[in-house]
Amino acid sequence: MIKVFIGGECSGRVRQALVRRGAWVVSCDLKPAEDGVGKPTSYASGHWIGDMCDVVDYLYEMQLEFDVGLWHPE
Repeated sequence: MIKVFIGGECSGRVRQALVRRGAWVVSCDLKPAEDGVGKPTSYASGHWIGDMCDVVDYLYEMQLEFDVGLWHPE
């Protein structure tokens, strides 16, 4: 399964599209997800609230690596 990180996405549209195609996806933004999704788990995609660079650093420290990163800067 491909693991994707999306920085700067709060709508959930890109995350949902990739999940439908079989990816495990983490989106991150300073705002909550507009689709109401919460933090990801080991078996379900999700959305982190916070600075995308800080979240990537934290997830890397937790030994979670991604295959693809998509970034939507303001």
